[in-house]
This record gives sequence, structure tokens and C-alpha cells, in this order.
Amino acid sequence: MTEEELESHYLYNLKILSEYNMENLQQYIKSKNYNENVHHKNMPDNLKMGLNTLNYIIQLDDLHNDLKKCLIFIKRFPLRKYYEENDIIEIDFIKYHHEVLIHKIHTILEVIKIAVNDILKLNIKSKNCNLNSMKTKSAFVNSEFHKLIDAYYKTFENQINHRHLNTHRAIYLDNVNKDLNTKLGLYKLYKKMNIEVDDEIQNLIPEFILESKVKQYKREKVNFFKEVINLTEDFIKKFNILIIDYFLKNNLNNEATLN
Repeated sequence: MTEEELESHYLYNLKILSEYNMENLQQYIKSKNYNENVHHKNMPDNLKMGLNTLNYIIQLDDLHNDLKKCLIFIKRFPLRKYYEENDIIEIDFIKYHHEVLIHKIHTILEVIKIAVNDILKLNIKSKNCNLNSMKTKSAFVNSEFHKLIDAYYKTFENQINHRHLNTHRAIYLDNVNKDLNTKLGLYKLYKKMNIEVDDEIQNLIPEFILESKVKQYKREKVNFFKEVINLTEDFIKKFNILIIDYFLKNNLNNEATLN
């Protein structure tokens, strides 16, 4: 399929899923089994799975929007004076949103794994829903979901490993950021203490050179964030197509709707 055909296929089947959920939800609400206080208890399995499938799509869309927000944030350093008065320089600002980015990259993978566990009925407890446990299930190993998850992990392996180090050991793997932060931190400290920076330091690490390097560093981060956003969008769209197709093929008898 071309990119346009893939998009058309996705939107068409998303419409079918949404209409299917609406129709069946209305029928369920009108049925004698419905109780608004415990409406999930007697909900038919097909409706529950249809709503879950749509919910996973919404979750992934929200996570992808979070990645876009990270890009928007680092493009501008608003309220500079306010931030700097609170010991936040632009390099700190970029670091913070980069850390958010790598966490969101990992969260997308986690949501995809939980969704597959649910959709394929692998019956793995959420806390144990990792790739190793999923590979013990033939329904997963022989599916397109396995290929997609494996491809996602390989694409973002460095960021996922970085996220683990950042979360569990507070390690931030960015030598350029550390170097700039150390040197700019010296100027920040001197300004805070009203100490005049001597000529030797200014000649050794001129502040205007550091500021130029920060601009270059930001440009590189902006390009990296854009690349991440494009790649994750592609993976999420392919995954959404897989889960919608899987649901429709297992819940609709009219095969014509799947073409």
C-alpha cells in the first residue's frame, strides 16, 4: 500500500470501529442487562473489546501529542528572566524536555504491549507484560504485532536504555549538555553572587561562544525531536491499523467492510 492508501484504509476502518461501538453501546444501554451503577459488569465481550481497542488508539494519540509538545517547548525559551532567577538556564530547559521525550518513547511501547496482551488474550499480568513473557505465547510470536514491537524496540533501543538509566539511576547521557551546563553554570553562579568574571575565564570560555553553541545544540535537538515524532507516528499508525483490522476480522461477518 502507498502512504495515501494506508491512511485511507486506517480512517475507513476507524470509522467502522467507531460506528460499531456506538451501535452496540446503544443496544446494550437499552437491554435488560444494563445497570448504570455496574455498567461494565454485564457488558458483552465484543463491545468491551471494541471500546478497549478505541481507548488504546486514543492513549497512543495522546502520547504522540505529548512528543509534539516537547518539540514546541524546546523551540522557545519563554520567560527567560523568570527561569534564570529560579536557576533554570536554557540548557536545563532542553534537558528536562529531552528526558520527558525518552520517557514518552518508552511509554508508547508499554501501552502497545499492554494492548496486545489484551487483544490477543495472552493473559499475562500487567506487571509481567514484557517482551520475554510475551514470546512464550504462540499467538504473539506468530503475529504481526511481534514484528512491529520488535522493530519499535530496535529503532528506539538507545532511547529506551537511556530512559531506564535516567529513571533508576538518575543518569543523563548527553556529554554536550553536561559540558555546556558546567561552563554556563559558572557564569550563572558568578552572576548570582555578583562576582565579576575575570578576563582569564572570559578568554578561556567566552560566554558568547557558549551561547552560540547552545543555539547549535538546540537546532540539533529540534531535528532529533522531529525525527522521533515522525518515526513514532509511523509505528503508531501501523499498530492502530493492526488492532482495528484484528478486531473487525474477529467481530464482523461482513468481510466487504475490510477491503
